[in-house]
Amino acid sequence: MAYRTMLAALVMMVGAGLGVGAEDPVWVPVVAHGPGVGDSEWRSDVTIVNPCLETAEVELVLHLPSGAARETFEISPGAQQHFEDVVAQLTPDDGSAPLEILASSPVGVISRTYSVSDGGTFGQAMPAVTAPDLLSAGDVAIVQSLREDGTFRTNLGFLNAGAAAATLSIELFDRLGTPVGSYDVNIGADRWRQDDRPFLNRYGRDDILAGWAKVTVASGDGVWISASMIDGRTDDPTTIEASVTRTCPLDIGQRLALIPGLTVQERHTLQVGYRYFVLYYSQPADHEDAGSATFGQYMTLMHRDESAPMVLRTLGYAHGTGDRLHELS
Repeated sequence: MAYRTMLAALVMMVGAGLGVGAEDPVWVPVVAHGPGVGDSEWRSDVTIVNPCLETAEVELVLHLPSGAARETFEISPGAQQHFEDVVAQLTPDDGSAPLEILASSPVGVISRTYSVSDGGTFGQAMPAVTAPDLLSAGDVAIVQSLREDGTFRTNLGFLNAGAAAATLSIELFDRLGTPVGSYDVNIGADRWRQDDRPFLNRYGRDDILAGWAKVTVASGDGVWISASMIDGRTDDPTTIEASVTRTCPLDIGQRLALIPGLTVQERHTLQVGYRYFVLYYSQPADHEDAGSATFGQYMTLMHRDESAPMVLRTLGYAHGTGDRLHELS
């Protein structure tokens, strides 16, 4: 895997009472040691402070594809320990992987990933992530303000801190909302995966000034999503966190379609300002006998405004299919 997304700085307190190996770890989504695009050379530093009055036992677990590399350290009360180039301290190999941090008492953690090339070395910041921050199957997130042009390049990054593999469905759009393409990504448990420059590498687009991505968690849990937008002149990256989408309000047609037994057809209408629906509602001939025959109740709906009065017109056995407005309506 290339190490082109450079993550991260985080500040987070690990929950009180956690022991090494506890169930609620803090994750640095990715730390790196190795070459990237052009002359970039990526490194990650991690600093841990113990603000408490007792010695903290801290375990660092680097989840490499070849297996976990781990070390346990003690940090004295009030002391801070700095792990420069943390990947090199845990393994002799180049690589990028998520770093799991377990502690016996509350600690503060900060991480920075940066390039040591001749360009900039500012690095990029991102928050720590714990269980409440992570996404599960059915969740949808968006990553905004993505660029892929002659000045910036953008990578998508995915952490799976869950116990099982996860599948993500990604949809890419340009700034006008025009679809660029869609694809799936599979991520193993305790793994980080980076999708390098998907606008360019997957779809040949190098004209994206303000694109965005919609990510749906198709399966799995413990997922965290971000993007890195990297300045091609200095190799300095910026973290763009995903945000969980709010539920958009359903329009009248969508809400009608959710009614059990109701078949909805929207048709063209010449009535300005209205939407025209033809409805068939299946109901029993005998409401006191669930096993009785059923029939379709035919209706039409002319919809203008939810705040306007509702006019109901019944015609017994005769009802035309036109979209005419009658009397009060």
